[in-house]
Amino acid sequence: MRSITSFGFLKIVEGCDYEFLIEGFAFNVQHNIKINNGSFHSFHTFQFKGCSFKSLIISNSEISSHWVFENCYIQSLVINSSVVKNIDFRNCRIQRLEYSRNKDAGDLTVSACRIKTLEYIDNLKFTNLNIGCQNLLDRVNILNNGSESDQESSFYLCPEKFNEIKIDHFSV
Repeated sequence: MRSITSFGFLKIVEGCDYEFLIEGFAFNVQHNIKINNGSFHSFHTFQFKGCSFKSLIISNSEISSHWVFENCYIQSLVINSSVVKNIDFRNCRIQRLEYSRNKDAGDLTVSACRIKTLEYIDNLKFTNLNIGCQNLLDRVNILNNGSESDQESSFYLCPEKFNEIKIDHFSV
């Protein structure tokens, strides 16, 4: 597994790392990544397979490309105050996943993941929240979402393997 820097990760999500776009490769980021006021627009689907992140914080940004995290280990991933199109988590181990205060939370899909804390809070608009089956989730808070959704939103939650879950003020 390669070690990359925050700058290397930015090159990937900006679509400038052609080796990653063509071949893809597993990588490890030892440092905290903080992206503020980023703009990530690409027709590519970014497949992060077998990657490891210490901390990834994205705020006040736009992500129109499709990001897929598969078989990844993530200590902390926070996406807030942003516009997001489509992010999938598949068979990942995540300590903390926070999706909060996004102007448009787009599609978020979580399947076959082990997550200690999942916070999906105060997202003004969202298209689809899909927390599929085969997840093992310790603490989940889904609060105050969809208050400004102008189109139909969908929410799917497979009712298995939650230790603690709170769902409140959800507009779909």
